[in-house]
Amino acid sequence: LELRLRGKSTAQSFGTPIFYVDLTCRTGFSLAETLAQAKELDAMRKASGFDQEALDRAAREGLARGAFEESAEEGEAVVEEFFPMTSAASASSSAHPVTATSTPPRNLREKLSEKAATSAT
Repeated sequence: LELRLRGKSTAQSFGTPIFYVDLTCRTGFSLAETLAQAKELDAMRKASGFDQEALDRAAREGLARGAFEESAEEGEAVVEEFFPMTSAASASSSAHPVTATSTPPRNLREKLSEKAATSAT
């Protein structure tokens, strides 16, 4: 199978492309050929000792132990990335994003690079 990234723009997205993924048969292969190849590959893997169930189980256990949530500090950085605020406005009110700033908003990459440079010295 192939995982394809597709783009589409709609009136609701105001012409901005929206990307989604689609799982399709490989180009030039029918569904029957794809299934036959999958069965053949599965048989070869089992014959060589590959244990997909054990791999899936290990992956589930690893994901269950992982921390995939943002901390409060990371959440603030994400909000700052999309809703930049001046320091005066953020000190007075963190609930209202500033629409116009005197300096161009910095992105998260610039902020992290600056932080890394200052912590290295």
